[in-house]
Amino acid sequence: MKTRIQQILTELECVQESFLGFSDDIWLNIEHNDSQAVQKGSEFKVAFNEKLDEFNRISAEISNLIEKYTN
Repeated sequence: MKTRIQQILTELECVQESFLGFSDDIWLNIEHNDSQAVQKGSEFKVAFNEKLDEFNRISAEISNLIEKYTN
């Protein structure tokens, strides 16, 4: 069970890092000389950042629960 727990916690961290990398990729691929693209990209980034914050908060809560339960 310890191996599985460690795997889950590691995977949560990896997903968080992947989302951050994806977010950077999106921002870098916006055509910044195209106002419509900047607007659309900014709206996406705001929505994505809000959801990512929520995901990170919930992931931390889940990790804490797992760690407390398993010591």
